[in-house]
Amino acid sequence: MTKNKMCAIIPAAGRGSRLNCKEPKILIPIKNEKTVWHIIYEKLSPLVDNIHVVLSPKSVDLFETRLTNDHILNGVSTSIQMDPIGMGDAIFGAYDSWKNHKNILIIWGDQVFVSIKTLQETIKTHLLCGTHNLTIPISFIDNPYVQYIFKEDYTKLLKIKQTREGDICEEQGFSDVGVFCLSTTGLDNAWNDYLKNKQVGHLTGEINFLPFLSYLSMEKFWEIKKIIVEDPTETRGINTLQDLHYYRRKFKSVS
Repeated sequence: MTKNKMCAIIPAAGRGSRLNCKEPKILIPIKNEKTVWHIIYEKLSPLVDNIHVVLSPKSVDLFETRLTNDHILNGVSTSIQMDPIGMGDAIFGAYDSWKNHKNILIIWGDQVFVSIKTLQETIKTHLLCGTHNLTIPISFIDNPYVQYIFKEDYTKLLKIKQTREGDICEEQGFSDVGVFCLSTTGLDNAWNDYLKNKQVGHLTGEINFLPFLSYLSMEKFWEIKKIIVEDPTETRGINTLQDLHYYRRKFKSVS
């Protein structure tokens, strides 16, 4: 696929305390010596111009040592999120690292099972659109933890329900796969406008990123493109020990 000024952003400053691991979540081994980072990097590196990883103060040295040991000296940069106050803060705190790219591809730092096909289709679709566009791969799943509510014709993203913030999701619905592609023209200004309302999570108090997406659609009139992902496993990140054991077994079974 032809590169077209696309920067991948990986927010990975979370502590991953529920996993009972000493390493930052992005450096947790999944298969032999292959970590979460290795798996995501192998998928992203052929598709984007740069990869930027947002880390905690405690994990940045470990991560950069890993880059050196793996001889990854070009195309990857890092920055620090001093306090884990939300994905939105992590992404826009790294603004200087992606402001000169036309588009950004955001992927959560624990989405090891997002397929290359999904990434390729998301980027390809996004690059065919205009300068104020958001492309989201979604899957229709049972018991979504995060649920996307669209207008009937799917031209508007009305709301995103988040269980972690006390929202009640339906028994079935659309959920994301932890991947989002956005144009950068006007994006930082839109984020600053969004912050004027001080929208923080009801339960976590975090500056959440997902409600910003519906804000772009409803208040800033950004065009929304959705990519339908058939395999619901792609929606599952590594948030618990159960998730970690699940993916270790899954990757072990793949030759």
